[in-house]
Amino acid sequence: MSVVLIAEVKIKPGTKEELVSYMREILPDTRAFEGNEGIDVCFDEEDSDLMVLVEKWSTPDDYHKYHEWRVSSGTLDKLRSFLAGKPSRRFLDIADC
Repeated sequence: MSVVLIAEVKIKPGTKEELVSYMREILPDTRAFEGNEGIDVCFDEEDSDLMVLVEKWSTPDDYHKYHEWRVSSGTLDKLRSFLAGKPSRRFLDIADC
């Protein structure tokens, strides 16, 4: 059963354009990763320094494998350089309605 991951994080002021450019560079690999069913990068309309990632994964294990790959590749280190704080993450089960 698919899951949705919502991650919210404040970014450093004035880094949005550079961050968006970096995300455009790395997200094709995310979208191609086994189990990824989609990812959107969103910014709050009233606070452009608040980024929200909305990701859909086939299983939580698929996400965890992806996350480990990002850690080992060093990609997360560069991504963290844009952040002003620690992200909050929530995994949501999709109701069968």
